[in-house]
Amino acid sequence: MAIWYIRANGMISDLINLISDPDPEVGLTAILSMGAFSTPQTDEICSDVLQNAGELERQVAAESLARSNSGRKILITALSSDDLLTRRAVIHGLSLHRSLEIVGLLERTSVEDGQWIVRTAASEAL
Repeated sequence: MAIWYIRANGMISDLINLISDPDPEVGLTAILSMGAFSTPQTDEICSDVLQNAGELERQVAAESLARSNSGRKILITALSSDDLLTRRAVIHGLSLHRSLEIVGLLERTSVEDGQWIVRTAASEAL
């Protein structure tokens, strides 16, 4: 187990470096790959991308978080962000889950969010 952890840390460092690769597909793949590790470090990195990167990168980060163990909680919290691009990306990530709780959140967001683009994304996700 300890050997896997050491290798994983090395892989995470490599992925962090690849996020800023000049080829956008490489960066997006690195962000998406973070979800496979499901560690506090990778969740924090994806959360940062979700809140601060370009629109496509945010959506991929939300998808990555949706695939991690604790990422769903991060996405639910981020749904109350002031940033509409963050909320829109969160909708994308949450749409990968089909629990009653998530469907309820999407329904509420599709009606109550202050931005039409977020409401529309939630409606489409439903």
